Amino acid sequence: MSADESSLLAQWWCHGVSALGRVQPLTPQGRQAWLAAALARMLRWGQVRLRSLSRAEREPQTAEEVLEYAFRIEGRMPGLAADLRAAALRHQAPGLSETGTSP
Repeated sequence: MSADESSLLAQWWCHGVSALGRVQPLTPQGRQAWLAAALARMLRWGQVRLRSLSRAEREPQTAEEVLEYAFRIEGRMPGLAADLRAAALRHQAPGLSETGTSP
């Protein structure tokens, strides 16, 4: 077999490797234990990912929700909060120009 990583991995998967680095047969129980550990790790990762997605904040849909969001983030990101507030107020009063005066 060649010494590239994929062939070494395939060799390990099929035969196992001893502590001395020699190829030895991997028993079915050893392969099952390794597979169970890998599956448990994937499931744990999936649970963490789903939890983070469910905790994610819902995007504001209306100008009022944007104003509420701007108020919540003002302490952490005052510049973004000011921009959001200005955009929401412009959206609520579309007759106003950029300078804040009526046309």
